[in-house]
Amino acid sequence: MYGLFFLVELSSSVIAFKLDRERMRLLWWLFWQRLAYRQLMYLVLFKSLLTAAQGIPAHWVKVQRTGKVRLRYEGASIEGLRCASEGTAP
Repeated sequence: MYGLFFLVELSSSVIAFKLDRERMRLLWWLFWQRLAYRQLMYLVLFKSLLTAAQGIPAHWVKVQRTGKVRLRYEGASIEGLRCASEGTAP
């Protein structure tokens, strides 16, 4: 069953590569991606599910905001930057 799934994926990848005029040589990475990278992703998924089942909260990395920004370019102003980000003129 695994071989059949890989052949379907390989044939659809060959079609996509021909339509995009890509180098067919790159298709060899498909095998290694299926063999190694996806197994690593399954490990990450398993670890995440185990952590969630144990009730351990996910701690996201948060940057403490201080409001202290220094401009590196002479002649630039905070007002000019605010107006540029909002799409209005100063």
